[in-house]
Amino acid sequence: MPLELNPETPVVGCEIILIGSFHSKAGYVIPDDSLNFNWYRLQNEERLICWEHPSQIATFQCRACAVSGKHVKETFHCTLKCYNDHWLNHHKSHPKVAASLQTITKVKDHGYDCTCSSCSAFDVSPAFDLDLLVNKNAKAVHRSWVKVGISKTYTPTIEDFGYRLKLEVVPTIFCAGIPWVPIELQTNHVIIAPPPRYMVPVKPLDCFSSFNLESQTCAARPFSLLSYNVLADVYTMTNKFYYCPATALNWEYRRQSLLREIVRYDADIICLQEVQSDHFEDFFKPELQRFGYSSVYKRKTKGLFTYKREYTYDGCATCFRFDKFRQVEKYELEFNTIAQELAESLDEDQRHSMMKDNVALVTILETIGTEPLCDTSIRRICVANVHVSANPQFMDVKLWQIGTLIEGLERIVARSYVPVLICGDLNSLPRSAAHNLLVNGKVNLMHEDLVKTPYEIFQHLKLSHKLPPLASAYSSFSRATNGDSKQWSLMNPNTQEPRFTIARPNFRSAIDYIFYTEDMLTVRSLLELVHVRSAIRDTAFPSAMWPSDHIALMAEFSWKTPRQNQLANNRDITNSSVQ
Repeated sequence: MPLELNPETPVVGCEIILIGSFHSKAGYVIPDDSLNFNWYRLQNEERLICWEHPSQIATFQCRACAVSGKHVKETFHCTLKCYNDHWLNHHKSHPKVAASLQTITKVKDHGYDCTCSSCSAFDVSPAFDLDLLVNKNAKAVHRSWVKVGISKTYTPTIEDFGYRLKLEVVPTIFCAGIPWVPIELQTNHVIIAPPPRYMVPVKPLDCFSSFNLESQTCAARPFSLLSYNVLADVYTMTNKFYYCPATALNWEYRRQSLLREIVRYDADIICLQEVQSDHFEDFFKPELQRFGYSSVYKRKTKGLFTYKREYTYDGCATCFRFDKFRQVEKYELEFNTIAQELAESLDEDQRHSMMKDNVALVTILETIGTEPLCDTSIRRICVANVHVSANPQFMDVKLWQIGTLIEGLERIVARSYVPVLICGDLNSLPRSAAHNLLVNGKVNLMHEDLVKTPYEIFQHLKLSHKLPPLASAYSSFSRATNGDSKQWSLMNPNTQEPRFTIARPNFRSAIDYIFYTEDMLTVRSLLELVHVRSAIRDTAFPSAMWPSDHIALMAEFSWKTPRQNQLANNRDITNSSVQ
């Protein structure tokens, strides 16, 4: 296997790994202790960094400024949209060009664009060699390599941002007294990972003037829950992610980004989907344990046969801080096993559609601590971590799986009245039958997802539930009185859900959710959403900076006091009487 660097596009703070081994001419592998590793940074006088967005590499520049050599720094932009958005201010920096401006036209989704040929934007990649930049007098200035590391791996720092890196591998053994020629490997420009996503406070609409919300807050500690589909490595082997560099899909690279992101959020409970079974045992479980988490796991009932001629499984993992919670009970749902009981009443095609390998993992967690509680019953929570079938042709199967999960939760709640949290990748759009069942408590018989459902399957579908009312945590952004305008813009006003939680070239929508028992819990804050166009340059995930095709969702909750529950119930009764 030839030597290569992973990733080709390094990220500040993310280790670069050398893949492959160094072989002698005779074919044997040269051990690492017989090799010297030297890392270098191409120290440019000018880094091609976006003037407006300093965390991004520049790819576009005003042509007039490039030719004249004036205002070079100010004319670098990360994208064409960035260039167009700031053109009106920039063109004032060269009056001669501005005077010759013929027209400025409004371009849909791209701000303002100049039609003057002398001021058009262009891709700087073919015009500038990053080893040699052309100055005003077209004189070439040589750039030197600066040594920055001597180990096999290297973690880029902020000083490397905007520069290329080079690894030099030099064997220390000799052949006939002649040293071997070193191997050199170069990277693309070092980039900066997206800025950390922060928790945005949410002030609910149901703040009652009859009492002070803060003073009545339950003494039980607030807790946070993170839900994240981490994209199992086994699914990256297909051409589905053709748009992502191969090195950015490599598991050794992605797992660093995933762990760094997950740990950064500092959630009390973590629900992960598409966790590969071997990666859970040798990576997620031990790594998260180092950060104070206990973990439970449920793998899917069927594996994917890989090129290694073996079956690989993925599943759901639920992790919780062992200094805040202890596990009381655990339930595992295998939808495939439950569907077998229905198989006799279905024909062969229907049976095939129902027999999916999806699973759900339900855990009852109890708070640990000696602080006084406003209600002794508020000690436990029920967390359901689920990954629903992805096939868009079987909307009835999605509804059946969600209904089956709810039936199990109804039995659990009947024994012990505890708040319920349902989170995960539902592979269901807002307003779908599965989504309606959760947020509305029922599904209309004439819902479009059920129109073509065979009667044999239809009679097994759950069209209503008896759980206490559930709400989508992220709908709080739409209902909040102090809503962040940026977050509002990232919400779909028709569905009151995020515009997307998964981003691929031809599909971008919300399919991941966090649902909670509304009359027992209150949303305190939510992890901010992602705006593809303004926050990052990528148009699809995963990428060098985003390790999964999904984004993480996270909500912080507090328990409602008995008085809050009573006021909420009275409000519901009043509203229903008015209607």
